[in-house]
Amino acid sequence: MSMKAPMEKPESVTSIYTNQNLTGESPEKVEYRWPPDLYTEAVDMASISFLIYEFGLLIDIARKENGLIGLSDFKNDTDGERRSFSPEEVLDLVQNNIETLRKRYPKKFKEGQALTNLQNLIEKANQSDLERPLTLQEFDDNYQRHEMVYGITKDDINKRISVVFRGTENKLAFKTNWLSNVDLRKVTADLPQALEGVVHKIHLHSGFYNYIFSKTMDEKDDPTNRKYDVILKDCKILLEQNPGYKLYVTGHSLGAALSTIFAFYVACDEDIPKPVTCINFAS
Repeated sequence: MSMKAPMEKPESVTSIYTNQNLTGESPEKVEYRWPPDLYTEAVDMASISFLIYEFGLLIDIARKENGLIGLSDFKNDTDGERRSFSPEEVLDLVQNNIETLRKRYPKKFKEGQALTNLQNLIEKANQSDLERPLTLQEFDDNYQRHEMVYGITKDDINKRISVVFRGTENKLAFKTNWLSNVDLRKVTADLPQALEGVVHKIHLHSGFYNYIFSKTMDEKDDPTNRKYDVILKDCKILLEQNPGYKLYVTGHSLGAALSTIFAFYVACDEDIPKPVTCINFAS
């Protein structure tokens, strides 16, 4: 990725955007400190983009190997809700199961790429005095043979909720990923309500658009529920729980294309704090 001179932002910005629309309360002023430059933001987004690949491999092995050491169940045993994972906890899972991982994914784990990325995230977390400042809050690959894979991270250091879309994964979801990549037809997409009367219609890449707006495969979901609706609901819950946090969207490869479309639509949602920031890679 080539980059021009960093786009500097003010050291801190006091904004009125927190939980006014999410909870109906009066707006409150929140000081948000922007990163010093675009490079810093891009490095952070790249790190969590690759974290999604690595975590997906762990979950896949956990299913196929009847569990990993330290990860018997992805759900929290106490309340049935999904547990969150810090980079340090993910690294512990990798190290405790390194032989199994290297046997199944030799290139990824023998060359140390995955370990290096996790160590970088841990180093960043350790620079903060906060408890578990970086966490993976959501991860959904349950129907990856038919649906896209995404995760949501929480960054208490930078006050970010980040939606991360996984890119093309040839070992786990080759067919569905590539069918989406090569479906080059243009489709007339749903027009966000915020743009009605401003834009007549929009056309998007059919494969990417349908990946986001197709109905979910989960039988427990409402029959009209789209994947977009599921992710949007997750975002709103986390933003309501963390007033003053900003929404970021990122992804690599296929995930980059999905992040662009998702960021466009979510930025048009009146309940989402603005601005929404999208930084992606190899789109």
